[in-house]
Amino acid sequence: MKRIFLCAAALLAAARVCAAVETGRPYLKRPAETPAALAQQVITDQQLLLRYAKHFRAKTDDVKRAVTAAREDTLPPGEYTVWLTGRDGLRYPTRQQRPRPTPAFRMPQPDDASAVAWLERGTGNPIVPFRPVEEVEIVSEPAPNRIVTVEEPREVLVPAGPNKG
Repeated sequence: MKRIFLCAAALLAAARVCAAVETGRPYLKRPAETPAALAQQVITDQQLLLRYAKHFRAKTDDVKRAVTAAREDTLPPGEYTVWLTGRDGLRYPTRQQRPRPTPAFRMPQPDDASAVAWLERGTGNPIVPFRPVEEVEIVSEPAPNRIVTVEEPREVLVPAGPNKG
């Protein structure tokens, strides 16, 4: 009986995650069909600006510069990772097969102007060509030539003040 309950709980949790991804919301609050509409919406909406800054790990000024430089373009058919937002505000990557060309905005990467970033036209969702796990760069590990010091977490005890009572 306990196993059935655990299996049911795991299935329910998986279904909730899938539902959140499938019903993911676009990054933009209103559809943007032109680069000017995209830039205007991102620059004037602080919450949206911070969402893109967090996604690209960039400063808000760099995001503003990038969306101002956005141009209309088309992604070829293929397999892509498309980022969506959930009701909880978290970002979810989804793997999507695009059988036809996808209208998109091409802009410089906010944190690296020599690289290109893509946003899906209309939704503003970041979209990148899908890469298998073995090709994905791990950004949380230190470079081999860097020395990293890791401190153990410390518990700090604060003495209580004199009792007044």
